[in-house]
Amino acid sequence: MRRLLTMRLGQAMRGWSRRPRRARHFTFAYDHVLGTSLELLVTAAREGAARCAESEALAEIDRLEPILSGWSSTSELALFLATHDADVPVSAELAEVLHASASWRERAAGAFDPTVQSIIDGLRSADAADAATRVRRGSLPEPLWLVNRASGTARRLTRRAVTLDAIAKGYIVAHAAMRARSVEGVADVL
Repeated sequence: MRRLLTMRLGQAMRGWSRRPRRARHFTFAYDHVLGTSLELLVTAAREGAARCAESEALAEIDRLEPILSGWSSTSELALFLATHDADVPVSAELAEVLHASASWRERAAGAFDPTVQSIIDGLRSADAADAATRVRRGSLPEPLWLVNRASGTARRLTRRAVTLDAIAKGYIVAHAAMRARSVEGVADVL
């Protein structure tokens, strides 16, 4: 009896311990995603897993774009940027992007600055000389906003034009890749 049980258990274990299929690369390309082109490279054992990862990545982009789009006048970001000096409820995603943006602005001593949009706008207008002077100074005068993650609010403190495209797109891409990577059978996502 013991020998029979050992034999059956051995057969069952061999069935479970099959070598995984060799992973292959699958490439998906799109235009007009977040205002640019998107190439998604998925490393997976099966095409079905790669296609599922593709769907998950696109779903995450679709979920985050209405929150963080700098191009949509109805995005949560646009609605926040239309306020001034008032506590506004914000999603966890927008709070995280605002926090990251302020953090990078401080770390880079102003070399990364979300108010670059006001400089760009100034360069396009008669204010070009003033905008160029602000760039040379490289000063970091005041915080642009305060984020209270605990209460889920943010307060915009500046009236200067702001763009968060650099941080927001990176945030969206990173989250889309993580969601795609979580699909069973997917080894990597780029």
